Amino acid sequence: MNIGPDGAIYFCDWHKPIIRAHAAPLRDPNRDHDHGRIYRITYEDRPLLVHQRSTGQPIRALLELLKQPGNRTRELAKIELGRRDTDQVIAAVNKWTASLDAADPDTRTT
Repeated sequence: MNIGPDGAIYFCDWHKPIIRAHAAPLRDPNRDHDHGRIYRITYEDRPLLVHQRSTGQPIRALLELLKQPGNRTRELAKIELGRRDTDQVIAAVNKWTASLDAADPDTRTT
């Protein structure tokens, strides 16, 4: 099971028509070694996440990506911020956090 870049939950099963696998020999012709199923679970009325590009973005844009709901987007933004000049990032973070609106639902205090 994993969460995809679109925010959906994906899981798979390897379909085997043999109910009790330990009772049938490995060479049993009913064993299916080629087919499985992948399932995607999403909210019915929620759109899937859209990939937000982080590579090559300015520091201010990377900081705005930290507000995105997708963990993957936030993690990639953090990685990209880690590649930038530390003093510039710290100055931009201080300015950015001072401008955040506490009433904004995308702003988290934790």
